[in-house]
Amino acid sequence: DKKENFKIVTSTTLFAYMHNNYLLALQNLDPLVPPNEKKIRQIIWKIRAKKVILATGSFERPLIFNNNDRPGIMLAGSASKYAKKYKVTLGQSAVIFTNNDSAYQTALDLNDAGIAVEAVVDTRKDPQGPLPTQTRQRGIKVIDGYVIVDVDGKKRVKAVELMRLDDSGENVIGNVQKIQCDVVAVSGGWNPSVHLFSQSGS
Repeated sequence: DKKENFKIVTSTTLFAYMHNNYLLALQNLDPLVPPNEKKIRQIIWKIRAKKVILATGSFERPLIFNNNDRPGIMLAGSASKYAKKYKVTLGQSAVIFTNNDSAYQTALDLNDAGIAVEAVVDTRKDPQGPLPTQTRQRGIKVIDGYVIVDVDGKKRVKAVELMRLDDSGENVIGNVQKIQCDVVAVSGGWNPSVHLFSQSGS
């Protein structure tokens, strides 16, 4: 149904939430227009609202290990987007490192994209649920109760080094295991995006 009592503004970022529900948003009309052309590229919307609903989503946390800034290491959600939306071939073989179920979707997405998923390394013991089950059904190895402690490779990841977690989940024990790969996708869970909510004084 066509409604005339509201406006949908696309390509717009809300960047300020001030007192009495006063909000500022920046709309990109045509970001590809060169700055020297005399054409309006952006509009700032000044909004006064009776009520505001914030649906700003969340962002993925990384997992930290030695040399975790090597080329080829990225967040699991980003790896999924590159593979599914943009059809980017990230590499030949991948290892997923996680402490939650969402990264198992990345394992499935990379597998669908033709990238060999060598293993999902999960800090939890015996993770269950629909996504871990689907991952195992595809023949992807799930290594539970382990963490990545380091990576091999200087200009690019060549392998990951794993160690087992003890029963407390705080210390690594045993021998180092290596898995060859050139992509590492990590997910440490999700944080809500509360910036505007905090800016509003909440």
